[in-house]
Amino acid sequence: MADNGINFSTAQFKEGTPSRVYLKDLRTDILGLAKTSGEDPSKIGDPWIRELAGEAGADFRTVKNWLNGESNINDHTYSKLADVVSFVPLQQIKSKEELNSVLTNNIATGYIIDWSIIRDSEESDTNLKNAITNLTEASSNFRNDHPNDDIKIIDHHRSFKKTVSEIYDTLLVTGLFLSCGLTPRYNQPPQEMLGDDAFQELRCLIYFLSDQDKDFGSIKPNWKKYRSLPIF
Repeated sequence: MADNGINFSTAQFKEGTPSRVYLKDLRTDILGLAKTSGEDPSKIGDPWIRELAGEAGADFRTVKNWLNGESNINDHTYSKLADVVSFVPLQQIKSKEELNSVLTNNIATGYIIDWSIIRDSEESDTNLKNAITNLTEASSNFRNDHPNDDIKIIDHHRSFKKTVSEIYDTLLVTGLFLSCGLTPRYNQPPQEMLGDDAFQELRCLIYFLSDQDKDFGSIKPNWKKYRSLPIF
């Protein structure tokens, strides 16, 4: 869909209710956000907490006491806070080594591909489609073809690095930039979307393609576009 002349991929960003089993992870990430904002995680200032609580629509004192380790929070407050911090930080891939690290990630259970493209041409469409195909096939093939024998594993990784090199070079030639991120444990899709994965913790790699060399900050996963990866 188009927004101010920029072409975005489909269906935007509705998040479901996450599970409270990740309460500790959520608190850790919020304390991390406070630290990056210049706050002391051991004693976060009231204005910062008030802003967080206000954005989440949660009670200020409840959030403050929880962050200070003085009390717990209920499901409703947890859900509101998780929704506020469910955006996944994106980091632009600037080397073949970084791309290889992402594509061989053994934590991810699946991936989502999204994009933001300004150029409007058939060539641009073709380059984007080829990039999506390359990332999709590489993500799956690395796992599908992964051997168990130690010697063969070394050969497999060496061969895959050649594939990664080709993908990276193609991105450079076609003027596309790739940014990636991994969803935190508490960022889970709505239960009704899980299907066969209903009892599985999902960790999703985000591949974000663009023809703009810029920092996109973070993105809220579009779980409707989630694709599972083979288990290995």
